Amino acid sequence: MTHSRSPWRIRFIILFGLLAVLTGCNYRQGWVEVTYSDRTQATYSLFNGQKEQVINLAAGEGLTLAYDLAIAKGSLTLQIVDPDRTVVWEGSFTETSTGDTSFTVANEGVYRLVISGNRTRGSFDLHWEITEND
Repeated sequence: MTHSRSPWRIRFIILFGLLAVLTGCNYRQGWVEVTYSDRTQATYSLFNGQKEQVINLAAGEGLTLAYDLAIAKGSLTLQIVDPDRTVVWEGSFTETSTGDTSFTVANEGVYRLVISGNRTRGSFDLHWEITEND
């Protein structure tokens, strides 16, 4: 009688592939979100992953981002990424914080507000304002 190891190898490959997919996923538990054209708010009991918000800007326009973060656990990182995928601003937070940042964009295009949670619990309220170029 011949014994084939093929079924075991197939199971191992499937299990390994499934684990690889699951570790790269966003995880949001208790997530309640409200998003408008110039604001996004969320509360969560666990956020591990990313959320992106698209902001269209013309060259020379100003962008002001105001943030109000409540962090009970973990960390939250905010980034503004330009159309070339270069990070033009970044803030990393491990505790409750309020603040704002402003700058003028050089290039027209789609900018992304990237919100990254690292096993965090809490909430965020992000509001942005675009000022016209002169």
